[in-house]
Amino acid sequence: MNNDEALANEQQTEEFQVLESIYPDYIAQRTENAIRLEIPIELGGQTSVTLQSEAPLSDVTLELSYLPPLLLDIALPASYPSRTPPAIRSIHATHFWMTRTAELARLLLGLWTKENG
Repeated sequence: MNNDEALANEQQTEEFQVLESIYPDYIAQRTENAIRLEIPIELGGQTSVTLQSEAPLSDVTLELSYLPPLLLDIALPASYPSRTPPAIRSIHATHFWMTRTAELARLLLGLWTKENG
């Protein structure tokens, strides 16, 4: 392992430790270079949500404060954080309420900045 890889490995370990200390309830699983987060979705108070159906006149509107959590699987490549963004392996939503997971992954990766992680 060269110095750059050792530094990246140290930074990755540090980043996982920070995540675990700030969000201990969100960590579903962790390996050496990957983490699975279970992120609760809080709507910030009662929000009207309409469940749409294919059948005519069968839409249902509910008042919700929360949605089921998102499961986010992230891997950190060897060159993260200095040159490469994290790899979003998958985004899952229970009960299929989140259908645009590819768009969400693209937006999340857009938040990464080189060198800062």
